[in-house]
Amino acid sequence: MRACLKYIITLLFVSLNIQSSASIIRLYNFESDLITENTIPKRLYIDGGYIDINFNTNTTSYKYYIYDHQGSVRAVLNSSGTVIQSTDYSAYGVPSTRYQMNADNRFHLGLEWQPMKGLYGYYNNARFRDALLGGTFLQQDPLAEKYYPFSPYHYGMNNPLKFTDKTGKFSHEWQAQTAKGFQTVIPGQQSGIIKFNNTENNAYRYTFNTTSKENGEYVVTTHYGVSRSLANNLQNTGDAMVVGGFATALTIVGAEAGFATMAIGNGLSTTGSLLEMGVDLLNSDFGRSSKEAVSTVINIGFDTLWDVFSPSKKLGNKLMKGSADVKLTIADFIIDKTLFSEGNSETEKD
Repeated sequence: MRACLKYIITLLFVSLNIQSSASIIRLYNFESDLITENTIPKRLYIDGGYIDINFNTNTTSYKYYIYDHQGSVRAVLNSSGTVIQSTDYSAYGVPSTRYQMNADNRFHLGLEWQPMKGLYGYYNNARFRDALLGGTFLQQDPLAEKYYPFSPYHYGMNNPLKFTDKTGKFSHEWQAQTAKGFQTVIPGQQSGIIKFNNTENNAYRYTFNTTSKENGEYVVTTHYGVSRSLANNLQNTGDAMVVGGFATALTIVGAEAGFATMAIGNGLSTTGSLLEMGVDLLNSDFGRSSKEAVSTVINIGFDTLWDVFSPSKKLGNKLMKGSADVKLTIADFIIDKTLFSEGNSETEKD
């Protein structure tokens, strides 16, 4: 790879003999990874380091990064393996270079150190972070609504030794970690937490896979949120018992058994709704969680008011109450199917 890349760069420099800045921009579409000086290419950043370019002599020299566990550059090595720069950091990324200072300026999380006009920090892809001010961002997180308890300007959940925030946006890593904890009871192989930096949907940035064998085929399921299956099953079972119990109660002969079935069904359905609300909060699905909260309050409130204003236990009142419960259950089902669709996992069969 190294030899191939060097050959391509040399070919472009020697054979094409590029001179104008317009040609350079057109031929080298590396965005910010190509550094120029007076329109002449000087440095090209690649994975794991960079290439210094001498345009006049058509020569290149390779430099390599040594990273720490957070992805910060701790040392820069030349092609002979000699350390030409060594750097320590404060908790929020202020560099303290121990050996040389001018070899390179990509430091904390591999981002470019940008001292300018009294500010000292990094551009974290979505917004600027001032490392001297406790890692405070100067702009609000565009996804701040995902974590109300925290300041929209904080860095790394205010715990920079454990969490990083290279994107400058809310991370779904904690959701994947929580989901993986829930999935440990499910048979099948699990991968570690996988990070996709270039995903278009931020919800899929941190995922994990479970592998199982079904009907002779290996099934790989990608997860990024906590499974709603248990909550859905409780709710669906409870709803079915409410409807079935009411149908039994209408036979009059099986009234008592029907009302008992409805009571159990209501309890399961309410439990499922509360569990589902908690899962949706974990998955940052505030729209669905709000709907579940309203639905649960309506059901509990209706039951309470009915007992207050209609304390009679006569068969007619019980049937009226059962009819109302069935209507609420059907309405809740229709709202779910109309407003929401499942999207917490993607399954592929090999």
